[in-house]
Amino acid sequence: MKKSTHPKIEQWWEWIIASEADSSLESHLDACEECAELVETLRDLRRARRSTRFLLPPRSILQRAVQGKKQMAPGLPASPMRSAKVPVDVRGGASEDPTQPRTVTGNVGEARISVAISPRVEDQIWQFRGIVTGQPDSTSIQVLLVHDDHILAAISPSEDGTFALDEPAPQGWSLEIRKGDDAWVIPGPTE
Repeated sequence: MKKSTHPKIEQWWEWIIASEADSSLESHLDACEECAELVETLRDLRRARRSTRFLLPPRSILQRAVQGKKQMAPGLPASPMRSAKVPVDVRGGASEDPTQPRTVTGNVGEARISVAISPRVEDQIWQFRGIVTGQPDSTSIQVLLVHDDHILAAISPSEDGTFALDEPAPQGWSLEIRKGDDAWVIPGPTE
């Protein structure tokens, strides 16, 4: 697997919190549309964090906050619904084994969402294809690929309600689909 030249997400997050960046991060942001979109998503998440107490920071930021000022530092979100039991339909003859291709359907608020998930074993990439129905503004929904309270990837569905994501993800990932305070968590394989 080739090594990414993109800055680590924690670097971007700390830059957004501090509202400043070193010149190498700034020049990368100017040159890379992918990272520019990621930074905009992180800014949106930071704004959302101000309106809800469900979001938790990554461990490194939280540890610094506890050791320093004994207060919660802003950070990347963890799922507010991780322990909630959410109905999931496994369809299309797919196996319930999360390492096999499967299709799941669930709700976030009034939106109905179907997601096809399949692993590409040869390069450890997970493919997610989804569609949102019953929601006039599907772009208000966020799709987050999360591992250990860190966001690996974040997108919003297009105006027609579809989304696609191909990302490498370690065991223990989850796909979180959010709208406001509502979230639907699709767990990935843990073994």
